[in-house]
Amino acid sequence: MKRETPWIQGSGASLWRPCKDHLSDEPDSMLISITISNGFTDISNGRLPGKTPAGPGRTRYDWALSYPINNYNATFCFGKYAHFDDVYISGKDTLTLNYYAMPYHLEMAKAMFAQVKLMLACFERHFGKYSPESAGH
Repeated sequence: MKRETPWIQGSGASLWRPCKDHLSDEPDSMLISITISNGFTDISNGRLPGKTPAGPGRTRYDWALSYPINNYNATFCFGKYAHFDDVYISGKDTLTLNYYAMPYHLEMAKAMFAQVKLMLACFERHFGKYSPESAGH
């Protein structure tokens, strides 16, 4: 039997933070800072420029977005995740691919996410290049 690990997903912007929660509102950038107990991992939108100790047994994760995003799409999850990464190279551009999965699903996640590079190549062929300045995948 697999041992489940706790996790939380923060959906619904106005439930978690004060904001103007309107469909037409798109802030042009955002800094999302979440402080959690050590041993847990925070996942959010954007790039993770750093983690900072935040008192005994706690760490603050700071995620930076440098592009417009709807409030309702800016979210977070935290739990005891396993992390792995890769890169997608398209011409001269390199896109960072970060993946998080529950440790007991790690091998299944690696098999599933192996398809991402093919998906990105297909999307580029049909919709144009993915912005290299983006937050990654």
